[in-house]
Amino acid sequence: MAPTGTDNFSLRLKWREFPVTTISIALCVVVFAYTHGGPLFGCGDSSELQRRLGAVSSRVRVLDDGHEIRVIEPEFFGPLDLWNGEWWRIPACSFHHGDLIHLLCNLSAVWFLSPWLERRFVALWMGLFVLSAAAVSLLPEFLIGNNAIGYSGVICAIFGALWALRKDDRELQDELTDSMIQGGVGFLVLGVVLTSLGIVSFANLAHFVGLGYGFLVGWVATVRPARREMAVVGLIAAHALVVPAWWLACHPFWNGRYHWFVADRQTDPALKENQFAQAVAWDPRLPGAWRELSALQFRTGRPDLAWTTALQGVQANPSNAGLQEQARELWWRWAVSQPQGVEELAAIFGDRAPAIRELLKQPPRSVRITRDGPAPDDALSETELQRFRLNQGIDLSFPELTRPERGGKLPAVDPDSPESAVEGRTM
Repeated sequence: MAPTGTDNFSLRLKWREFPVTTISIALCVVVFAYTHGGPLFGCGDSSELQRRLGAVSSRVRVLDDGHEIRVIEPEFFGPLDLWNGEWWRIPACSFHHGDLIHLLCNLSAVWFLSPWLERRFVALWMGLFVLSAAAVSLLPEFLIGNNAIGYSGVICAIFGALWALRKDDRELQDELTDSMIQGGVGFLVLGVVLTSLGIVSFANLAHFVGLGYGFLVGWVATVRPARREMAVVGLIAAHALVVPAWWLACHPFWNGRYHWFVADRQTDPALKENQFAQAVAWDPRLPGAWRELSALQFRTGRPDLAWTTALQGVQANPSNAGLQEQARELWWRWAVSQPQGVEELAAIFGDRAPAIRELLKQPPRSVRITRDGPAPDDALSETELQRFRLNQGIDLSFPELTRPERGGKLPAVDPDSPESAVEGRTM
């Protein structure tokens, strides 16, 4: 019979009997103490400390001028470290927690459930199970764009394995009762409800995937010896599916910001342009990507393509001031003197072309009107625009964007963004 009451409590304190459980708890505590206590001792920002210890955090593109760090492309954000191929951060996120309540709730469940499973698995297999559960349970969250953290996916896997094992284990049936099973499943369903209502954000996909994964492993362990070998082989083969899933999490080709990130790291102009084109194709609501694509085409001697790209960007993002300004500069620099420029404007905007044309006739900020010409607020004829284009030496400048020095504090992602979950707040 299983020890109960005081004996059971005493048994769980014997870390040598449950090394994996003990190490898992200790690791979560140490990681939390460093990442949340470090800022109190001047070790850095909590989010940066989490990143140093392997967590996936949403990062933004910033400009550091030596005096301040400011966001210059607010729509350019995402798990950049993961997109850089650092796949090991996915299982590492299991050992991070958002706050003390998050940590204590998870450790309480580990303290209660994990020894039951470790008593039935040898330490080696228990360790492998925990690591694989950490990777498998959180992986779907990253595939849908959520930066989930916390040990709850592993806990659900442990719960699922125990659920499957209790079918042929009378001792476990006495420990893990039917009411406890019902309560555990009810809590998972409650998490879905609370998340859908916006009360709290749970990593529900990680919970249910962890539950299913653990149940599968537990079921394989209960298969009759005559068929167990085949079941084990099938389980090992199923783990091979993690490899392409991991690749997709690190290379989300359906995400326009991912292609923008890849383009930003390319040095070959042709490859860079291809990635920018894919970025705006997958997500036209990226004005910064439109601007950079247009600027690249202009710098490589194709002002006609740059003009078309800028107009398409304005069409997809009509309220973006940066795109409007770039279109004005291209109008002054090239399109006003080219018949095909006006034709392209009419082809893209149709009936709205005259209104857009009036908007583009306003001098861009890079143009300085001399005393020999009209004031900036005056309406300029196309002939005057062309004259000032030639005389003023207007130059399209697209400065390189820099990143903060190591240890710099990165601005937070806009919490009102529909992608705000990538800040790593799901539990």
